[in-house]
Amino acid sequence: TTSLRTLAYSNGPQGDSYPDTALMDLKITGDGVSAGPTPASFALSGALPDLSGAPLAQHRSIELSEDPSAPNFFVNGRQFSMGAPTFDTPAKLGTVEEWTITNTSGEDHPFHMHSNAFQVTAVNGIPAPYPHRQDTVIVPHAVNGTPGRVVIRQQFSDYPGLWMFHCHIAAHEDHGMMGYIQVNP
Repeated sequence: TTSLRTLAYSNGPQGDSYPDTALMDLKITGDGVSAGPTPASFALSGALPDLSGAPLAQHRSIELSEDPSAPNFFVNGRQFSMGAPTFDTPAKLGTVEEWTITNTSGEDHPFHMHSNAFQVTAVNGIPAPYPHRQDTVIVPHAVNGTPGRVVIRQQFSDYPGLWMFHCHIAAHEDHGMMGYIQVNP
């Protein structure tokens, strides 16, 4: 028997705090099963390739910010508009880009990319411990005036069109912290 818990979490001095809370109790019954052999490698067959050595077609910057006196959130100083892509220059299908995402606000922002998993290469200057793909990463809040910073590599290999990204806190997205990039063939 054990409990599944959410740990206490604060997303920064400007954000929210959540308590350590029990979510459910688990009770496992039945006969035990012995563990299988330990794999020699944790590499998964079919896993997406490591992008850390890939040639880069473009470097891009994204700044996440907010107005602490009102519920207004921004990507590169602008609130979301479907009529205006975040970047003037589209991405090209079949290329890899490196994006540096900074957060100037006093709360963490979970950056989420629709329909594409990216590879995190560094958080606040610390290299990522292993290569893998994910669709969301926490961009840490600013500390003593120094923005939080995440560097990702994006591979545009699936399809042309509009690729959306936003803060994964729904209220932040709904109040402007969202954007998109045009991906051309």
